[in-house]
Amino acid sequence: ARLAIEAISKLDRSSAWRGELAQLATHADRDVRNTAVEQLGEAADKKHIGVLLTALEHDDWSTRQTAVSA
Repeated sequence: ARLAIEAISKLDRSSAWRGELAQLATHADRDVRNTAVEQLGEAADKKHIGVLLTALEHDDWSTRQTAVSA
């Protein structure tokens, strides 16, 4: 899933895709969630800063770490 999300993020920089990433940032699968958080951070779209802030409070330490790095 990570490679697919990264590839789509490189090809599609639309706000619609960033909206999809915002939804994936709450996914149950850690790899999907963390990759979405990472890609939203790289997109640097202020519209989704709330998603990154929410990820900072996630129960999973790896998601919090990813949000800090994003």
